[in-house]
Amino acid sequence: AHLLQQEVQAMEGGDLADDLVHVVFGFSKDFCASGLRVGCLHSKNAALNKALDNISYFNSTPCPLQWSLSQLLSDRQWLQHYLQENKRRLLEAYTMLTSGLDAAGIPYTAAAAGMFLWLDMRAAFSGKTGSWADEEALWQRLAQQHRVVLTPGGLLLLLLLLLSTVQMTWCT
Repeated sequence: AHLLQQEVQAMEGGDLADDLVHVVFGFSKDFCASGLRVGCLHSKNAALNKALDNISYFNSTPCPLQWSLSQLLSDRQWLQHYLQENKRRLLEAYTMLTSGLDAAGIPYTAAAAGMFLWLDMRAAFSGKTGSWADEEALWQRLAQQHRVVLTPGGLLLLLLLLLSTVQMTWCT
């Protein structure tokens, strides 16, 4: 975060770095722990911190969970092993998923990192333009008939681009 802030400060208008640079960390994404809604935000932006302070009272992480996660992060040996194993499993899941998509002729945007993959499902609408309702119907059909759960693009305001969580292929 400090290096990023120095880079921003060196740019034109960099004196605003304290208000513009925010570091966000979350277990659900950074540790591939979907559903574990624990994270933190580091920001020197007073207005942002004040706004978040008002809502954080109702969304705080329980103290026992904070302690448990701090112990987990303090165990450097476990952490290094976990990150290596997680990287290996994500690559394995990504390879399996993209091989299946290639075999099925489903276009996707190749990922450089992370646990998500954008799928282009427009071909599933047989030449129709597709709408939010069509996308929801496809989502229901995939979930109910094939037990494939994706994040509909409509939830992300991106029609017919579904988001696949790569980790799910090896967690289930």
